[in-house]
Amino acid sequence: MREVSVENAGINEFEHIRENIRDLIKYIPIDHTKYETNFDDEILSIEWKEADLENDDLKNYKAKAEFYVRQHQDQTVIAN
Repeated sequence: MREVSVENAGINEFEHIRENIRDLIKYIPIDHTKYETNFDDEILSIEWKEADLENDDLKNYKAKAEFYVRQHQDQTVIAN
């Protein structure tokens, strides 16, 4: 496995990270504690290229995300 820095990561690397984190979530104890955060993200660039928006990886991810949200509408984090 090759190392990829976050600065050079693409959608496939982030998808891999997301899947691994999702597998670890089952080990977090459920205590119904609510955490509120206020993080500010630095915007590095707002330039979009049509090719970036039209690839199948992004469409598949969007479909997965929309399906997940529909299936979990009763969860506090989604309902609010």
